[in-house]
Amino acid sequence: MLNISISQQESNVGPSLNFSRATMMATGNFVAFADQDDVWHPDKLLLMAEMMRSGDIKEPRLIFCDLEITDEKLKMISASFFCGKRSSACGRIEDFIISNHIPGCAMLVNRPLLELGMPVPRTFKMHDWWFAITAASFGTITFLARPLVCYRQHANNAIGAQLKAQNKKKIVSKIRRLVVAPRTVLLGRLGPFLEQAQTVNSNVAAFSERFSGSLGERERKIIRTFQRKHFFFHRLRILVGAELGESKFDALMMSILV
Repeated sequence: MLNISISQQESNVGPSLNFSRATMMATGNFVAFADQDDVWHPDKLLLMAEMMRSGDIKEPRLIFCDLEITDEKLKMISASFFCGKRSSACGRIEDFIISNHIPGCAMLVNRPLLELGMPVPRTFKMHDWWFAITAASFGTITFLARPLVCYRQHANNAIGAQLKAQNKKKIVSKIRRLVVAPRTVLLGRLGPFLEQAQTVNSNVAAFSERFSGSLGERERKIIRTFQRKHFFFHRLRILVGAELGESKFDALMMSILV
């Protein structure tokens, strides 16, 4: 029988702080995040907990599973979230520098990771990104290669799955607009990159402020590379070898703009 507690905020504090506060109230050895209207398979927690217990329980650990992409009515669109450009082989700090590609609803984290990472800094964008990069820096990340979540996609999804078919249509549309109005397209394309670069800079600063004194030498060098503006080629080399959720072109743009 589930023991459910409900805590209501007095005001809208945003998703990251909301999850930070909720996670601090959790008392279990393992914590799973459930924030969307996605549907979990009945054995999701059982299988992920078994994998978690099979490793070192004293080490900060994050387990994540695959997801089925579905429409609003749970009709399957894609059998795997990681069939496109996102890599399920991610597990190092550089894999999470410019973005997070593990949805929070697919994660299970253990108590040592929670104790290390809490609270989530107010200036760091999104709790799942924070726990992913923290686990990659101080512990382990393990992929459970089974789709255990129906990841429901809506027309107004703020953060969701980008599918191959959708990407192809977007590419054709962008080419047409580029031919008609190249200046407008290029300026419009640059805007999201600048916004993402600001997020990366803010996240790196928050992560460095929390952990600069306890990072290993390799991780410290990577963080330093993304803090020093003139280290463009070093950043590019790091990202080219990373398991990213972004295209190589996006990695190039982030190398330049951060």
